[in-house]
Amino acid sequence: MQAALWEKLPSFAEIGAKHLDAAPAPGNVSLCRAIYDAVDPCPVQATVESTRDADSDIWFEDGNVAILAGSTAFRVHKGQLSRHSDIFDGLFRIPQASASDIESSLGFVDSMEGCPLVTVSDTAFDFKHLLHALYDSAEYLNPMVAIPFYVLAALARMAHKYQVDWLLAEVTRRLKTAFSDQFTMWPGDLSTSCVSVQDNDAVEAFNLFRRIDRVDMLPAAFYACCQMDLSELVHGVIHVTGAVVEKLDIDDLERCLRARREMKESHVKLALTLFRDPLSPTCPTENRCGDVCGDCHSCDMEEYYFVADANILGPHFSEYIESYMEDDPAFCDGCAQMLKDRDLAARLSAWRSLPGYAGVSVQGWGSAQAKTVNADGL
Repeated sequence: MQAALWEKLPSFAEIGAKHLDAAPAPGNVSLCRAIYDAVDPCPVQATVESTRDADSDIWFEDGNVAILAGSTAFRVHKGQLSRHSDIFDGLFRIPQASASDIESSLGFVDSMEGCPLVTVSDTAFDFKHLLHALYDSAEYLNPMVAIPFYVLAALARMAHKYQVDWLLAEVTRRLKTAFSDQFTMWPGDLSTSCVSVQDNDAVEAFNLFRRIDRVDMLPAAFYACCQMDLSELVHGVIHVTGAVVEKLDIDDLERCLRARREMKESHVKLALTLFRDPLSPTCPTENRCGDVCGDCHSCDMEEYYFVADANILGPHFSEYIESYMEDDPAFCDGCAQMLKDRDLAARLSAWRSLPGYAGVSVQGWGSAQAKTVNADGL
């Protein structure tokens, strides 16, 4: 029965004829396919076997369509959704299976509280965030508020699927402040004034950027995955909804584990060589920089071998050097700057390697940063 109902949906050509007033040109086939993708292919089964609950928040009494996502129904306005998305416009034009056809076999009528019911394949969590953005955008996307990553991820999935271009642009703008392609803009702890990110959001971020084809944001998300707890990285992270587990696919996981090892090795190498190289040529002969460098190399840095992690981009050594410059400076200005430059060069080299670690190619990655750093004296 379900297959028969699915077969009642029109062909691509029929959708094009109704929605575009003509059979779809090759360029419009993607729109037709996107409309198909939005529809749950087995709406009857999903509805009959689960409880349909009207959402307590987004249920407008003057709404003219009910949309069922999972087991939650939202009563909304066709016009409000259609004005933001051609996908919704086309979706509302698809003739739903007739009530008599369904009622005759299952006793179900495809309506809810007098509204026609459209079933989509999205989760209620994602779809509700989309509706909030479309109805309450000024408040929901407040530029003065750091929005939780999981909210932006839901909005990105929905905006990409339903081709709500302005929303996708705003969401990815915020996300890119955390997952930047610019070394000088790398936030370190991920959270910024635009988005609040937890460490274990990295896997969902990586999968999201693959899904929405934002290759420029993949390397930073991949690097964040490399910093995660190993158990969560391997076994997955429970989504905030508790309904799904976010995991890397096997190829990405293999790349991540290999990259973690290589990043840690680079971190150890930096620790063991940072204070070993010659001093600054401007160092006064009477200065004690050489003795301090020797002490650092033989003691503190060799101990670092046992605790080094994969966070090669972190500011550990710059902060370490700064600690030696407080009160009674242990280094002259020239040697201190030389050590900072070595640390920065190592981190920039690691940054340039990120696309390769992630298995992607990003045009121009690292080139602008190199010019900036060179201009600063490297």
